[in-house]
Amino acid sequence: MKVYRSGRRSGKTTDLIKESARGGGYIVCANLNEVSRIMSVARDMKKDIPMPISFYEFLNKKYYSKGIKSFLIDDADELLQSLTDVEIDSITITV
Repeated sequence: MKVYRSGRRSGKTTDLIKESARGGGYIVCANLNEVSRIMSVARDMKKDIPMPISFYEFLNKKYYSKGIKSFLIDDADELLQSLTDVEIDSITITV
């Protein structure tokens, strides 16, 4: 698992778009507005990617898993925080 770690507006989503175009992984993002934004950025970059899915679709398994090679999670911290109203202070990641 790759982890892209940097500040806001530093190109993390752009990196995921490139990775999605290379390997066909589906980007999972916060909401439908982000789905549209990511598709627009990918078009501007001339990258062909699968339609991203929202956190809601991901968490509720509203996707056809047999057609998906992998997931690329955009803003994983937001995804985790969406699971609870209590602030998540720290996480660990095994690489």
